Amino acid sequence: MKAFFSAILCYLALTGLAQAAPISYGDISGGGVFQGQTTSNSAWALENPTSGDEVNFWTFTGQMGAQFSVVIDSVLNGFDAAVSLYLGQVDTLDLLMGQFNNSGDFGAVSYITGSSPFGTGGLSASLFEIVLPATGLYTLAVGGESFLSFADQYGYTMNVAYSVPEPSTLALMVISLLGVTVLRRRAA
Repeated sequence: MKAFFSAILCYLALTGLAQAAPISYGDISGGGVFQGQTTSNSAWALENPTSGDEVNFWTFTGQMGAQFSVVIDSVLNGFDAAVSLYLGQVDTLDLLMGQFNNSGDFGAVSYITGSSPFGTGGLSASLFEIVLPATGLYTLAVGGESFLSFADQYGYTMNVAYSVPEPSTLALMVISLLGVTVLRRRAA
C-alpha cells in the first residue's frame, strides 16, 4: 500500500501537480481567545486527517524560553478535545502521505508535547506553561474524539497565553543552569 502511495506521489511530483503547501487554520501569535471548528470527531485520535478541517493546525511564531499555555473547551456537539504541540509547520504532503501523529514527530515537524482525550471524561484539553525549546514556527494541532457523536461540526473555544521571560529572568535561569553543570562536573 505504501508503494502505491509512493508511486502516486512520484507521479504528482514529476508532473508538477504536487506542491507542499503549508497548512494553517490561523495565526495565534501573541495569544488571545480563538474559535475553531473541526469536521471529524476522530481524526486526531483514530484516523489521519487529510486537511486542516478535520484537525485544525494553528500556527504561531515562538521564541526560545518563552512560555506557552492553551486551554480548549468544546462548545458545539461536544467531543473530548485534544491538542498536540509541534516545532515546525505541517504541509499538505504530510497529510497526503498519512503521516500525522498526535504524539510523535511526522513530516518535518518535531513533537513537543500533547494531551489525550481518552479517559479524561471532560470536554476540554490543556497544556500549561510549556517552555519553548527553540525560536521558530510552531504548530498546534487541535482535534479530539467521540465515539457516540455523529455530528459533522465540532466547535471549540481556545484561550492561548504566550509570555516571553524578561531578560533578567532569562539570565538568572542560564546562570543557574551553568552553576548546576559546574557542580556536577566537580562532583564527578
